[in-house]
Amino acid sequence: NIIVRDLISHRTGIPRHDYSWYLFPSASKDSLLQRIQYHAPFAGLREKWYYNNFMYLVQGVIAERITGKSWEENIRERFFGPLNMSRSNLHIDELEKSTNAAFGYTVHEDGTVEKVDYYRIGGMCPAGSINSSVNEMSNWLITWINGGKFNGQQILTESYVREAMSSQMVIDASLPSAEFPDMHLANYGFAWMLSSYRGHYEVEHGGAIDGFRASTAFYPSDSIGIVILANENGSPIPSLVRKMIADRMLETEKTDWIELYNEQKKEREEAKEEAKEKVEESASRGPKSAHAPVDFIGTYTHPGYGKFEITLKDDSLYANLKLMNFYLRNKHYDVFEMFEVKDSGIDTTEQGDLYFNFSTNDAGEISAVHLNLEQALDHPLEFKRIPKTIHVDKAVMESYVGEYEVSGTTVQVYLKGSVLILYVPGQPEYEMMATEKHKFSFKTLDGFKVEFIESADHSIREMKMIQPNGTFVAKRK
Repeated sequence: NIIVRDLISHRTGIPRHDYSWYLFPSASKDSLLQRIQYHAPFAGLREKWYYNNFMYLVQGVIAERITGKSWEENIRERFFGPLNMSRSNLHIDELEKSTNAAFGYTVHEDGTVEKVDYYRIGGMCPAGSINSSVNEMSNWLITWINGGKFNGQQILTESYVREAMSSQMVIDASLPSAEFPDMHLANYGFAWMLSSYRGHYEVEHGGAIDGFRASTAFYPSDSIGIVILANENGSPIPSLVRKMIADRMLETEKTDWIELYNEQKKEREEAKEEAKEKVEESASRGPKSAHAPVDFIGTYTHPGYGKFEITLKDDSLYANLKLMNFYLRNKHYDVFEMFEVKDSGIDTTEQGDLYFNFSTNDAGEISAVHLNLEQALDHPLEFKRIPKTIHVDKAVMESYVGEYEVSGTTVQVYLKGSVLILYVPGQPEYEMMATEKHKFSFKTLDGFKVEFIESADHSIREMKMIQPNGTFVAKRK
């Protein structure tokens, strides 16, 4: 059984699954919680450390159940108030009303700078929705450095502070190098990363969201705390500046961290380019998809993530998510490249690493799309296709109702409310969905269809039952 210690030290065996909340946001904490049961693990419980934002959501909801108050109320009453964090807030609506609020930006490869919209995190707020400042976050670090006290008031228990900054899980080996023999250790406490920095015990954690990045650290043996906030996507500044300040305040040997970063960045870019060239050399481009674009349209759904639509416009396919849309270009077979649709248009030179890989059922119809949304897993996630449905008037639906005989068996078609049901003796009821005139798919049976045949007098006399193993005609009784 998973306990709270497992949640806060990230040892549940479930990887991040961040795209579940980022691409499929919800304002409901409970709705997001329900998704976790469908998140595939990559390791057993307590076997490995792996950061997971959903575990902070779980802790926030547990606190709500215990206190009878919302997560927001708990944060304001237990931390913002006692720590004099009067300007800090919890939601973008509050941030936008505050004075001197920072905007986030992203720097493109060509050096151009673009303003980024605030990301509205919704129900995932316990994982990272606090908007604050260096001044007010400093009070949070003072509390930790002082054993949980601020202005003489015990905010956190001393026992919790000690455990939280003690090793609970090993992140990785992180052995000392010849260049930096006094920098080693990569462990995790309770929501803190622990390491030895130049022989000093460092307690640190970072975070990032669209247009912003942060690093908060303290050195308990030295009574020093550092908060670095940057308003740039993926910025290295928080980590670099933290080290530069730490070197000065801890009076250690100075290192040119910026020069070292640039050297490492160059090496990473060269390795990435080399790997890309190898992939392109080995990649075989096969023939284009044999399916017409219209065959791909529909709703695609995964219980641990959510659903999105694939639509057709001017012979082009688009994947439409809640916060963003993507143009899909056929690479080969039923594999499609994706390009984000922006206000400025579609830039097909900005290709990501994600591909839409469609699969078919036994009838040769598009039944699902496979997406590599979680790198820790050795398999892609399958989003099942729900064919596009049409509305059918009740009078037309009633014209299908009756008994039909096929191979000596009588099957029934009847309405349950506004839903058309097919019943075969000895089997469950099958709910049908209208996809075209007189044509239906089954909600729970992939590759099975029904087509009602209209006679010359416009009455329904036959029903075709289309299955992977053949088509069977049922005569109306």
